[in-house]
Amino acid sequence: MSPANRAVRTWVCGCRRGCGQWIALIAIRPDWQHAALALLLFRLFDIWKPWPIRKLEELPEGTGIMLDDVAAGALALAVGLVVGRWL
Repeated sequence: MSPANRAVRTWVCGCRRGCGQWIALIAIRPDWQHAALALLLFRLFDIWKPWPIRKLEELPEGTGIMLDDVAAGALALAVGLVVGRWL
């Protein structure tokens, strides 16, 4: 792989993960405890890939790769909002 291709792949990987993390952070309370919770939940769902997220990976081309991070961010946001009520 050429250095230019490697740089593009690195940028795309960072961009999709950044998008998922941004979604996880978008509606939580603006303090460090809730931010840490949202980011930890995003990484958990991104690595673990529960059923609806794993199914998205099967979409063609790069669509599934991007949407699994978006779904992990959305799930982290939903769980973070519920759990965040007790923090």
